[in-house]
Formats: sequence, C-alpha cells, structure tokens
Amino acid sequence: MRISVPVSPFQGVAAGQTATAQLSVGRRYHGIDLVYGGTTFDPSYMDRIKVIANGEIIHDYSGSQLDTLNRHDGRAAAAGILRIPFDRYNLLQREQEEITALNTGIADRNGVKISTLSVEIDIAAGAVAPTLSAFAEQSLARPMGNQTHMINRIKKYTRTAGGAGTLNISDIPGGVSGSNPFAVALNRMFFFSGNVTGLVIKRDNFEVFNRTATRNNAILTDGVRSPQANVFAFDTTENGYGGDIMQLAGFQDVQYNLDMSGA
Repeated sequence: MRISVPVSPFQGVAAGQTATAQLSVGRRYHGIDLVYGGTTFDPSYMDRIKVIANGEIIHDYSGSQLDTLNRHDGRAAAAGILRIPFDRYNLLQREQEEITALNTGIADRNGVKISTLSVEIDIAAGAVAPTLSAFAEQSLARPMGNQTHMINRIKKYTRTAGGAGTLNISDIPGGVSGSNPFAVALNRMFFFSGNVTGLVIKRDNFEVFNRTATRNNAILTDGVRSPQANVFAFDTTENGYGGDIMQLAGFQDVQYNLDMSGA
C-alpha cells in the first residue's frame, strides 16, 4: 500500500533564497508533490530544483522544465501542485513504473544505501510572499534496497548552436567509461529548443535513432506521451514499454547529432 505523508517543513522559503527540506529515510519514495502558493509564485519562479541523495544531485531542473516533463508524460499542467516523480509514469506494467522508485535506508546487495535525502529549490527574486510545502508518496522499502540499481538520475546540460546545421554532442557522461559510472542506460533525453528539426543517435558509430521532429511527435502522440512545444524528446518508453531503455554500458562512443534550423 502507498501512503501520502507530509515531509519536514521547508526552511528558507523567501524570494531570492534557497528553500530546503530534509526527507526522512527508511521508506520507498514514488514521488513528491510540491504544494506552492503566495501572491506571486509558481513553477516559473523556481529557478532550480535539486533532489540530493547522499550528497549527490540526482535530479536537476527548473520548475518550468519539470512542469514540461510532467506534461510530456500526460500529467496536467501544474496548478498549485508540482510533482517530482521517481516512478516512471504511464507505463503498461506497474513493476516497470516502480523500478526507479527511490529506496532509502536499506542497503542494496553491494552494501550501499541512501542515508540522506533532501530537496532544494532556488526561489527567484521576483517571487512575492511564496509559500511551499510537500507531501511524499511512499511505500515500504524493499528488503534488499535498490537491487536493480535503477536510480533515475535527471541531469541538466547546456550546449550552444551557432546557427543552422548539425550540432554534435558527444561528451554527455554515460557507459562504464564515462565520468559517471552509474549511468549505464538512457531512459530518455529532452532537448529544450524550438530549433531542433531532427535527431540522429549513434552508439559506436551504429545508428540507433533517426527521426525528424514532425515524425517524432507523431510517434509520441500515437504512444503514451504528449509532446510539448519547443522540446524534442527522445523517449525510449514512448509506447509504454519500460524495458526498452537504451543501454550505454560497454559502449565507448555515443553521439547525439541534432539538425538545427537556427542558433
């Protein structure tokens, strides 16, 4: 059974400040609902949201970006509540959704456990009288912890395209040879730009994905996703099958080539 419980109150909820909430460990987290209000405060005033486990940032996005990711999954636009998901949403099998739920307080088969967990939110200076609280959706922690080692890390990177043409990205960490040895598979990737007209992905020079933005959005819509404006989404779960993630472990070279219509 899942339960929904309030988390510890946020500290530092004020314009231009970083609000922080410490989360208890010992249970399994499926998601966190951020409940926000105030005179002038919504996800667009959340400049950066970080989920930190054992000192490592495992989720990193702005409030607006998180709202866009949630709407891509078919959730309603944020209206007083903004969801931080740990489960993968809207898949055909419950166990595939919950495989990335965050187990805390119990060691995995390698003796590693999540001992500290917190959420930090940078509030923009323009916010007026913001209020913020949170509720966690939890279940019992699994006896062997994160046995599958499937922790859903959401990392943010910035690249610049000088103009129309191909933008090559080849330095995103991944695989056993990358700077993040835990990134062994790619669930999905979102490119926030209205100028992406197509994407080609290659692993060790073998093409595994090749779509225009128009074709990609049509496929996403026919599946279980709702593509968003000015975002090109590579989503391995687009048809609801959670086991279709793109493996990175063992590959020495992964290239993302974006067709850009402008800078």
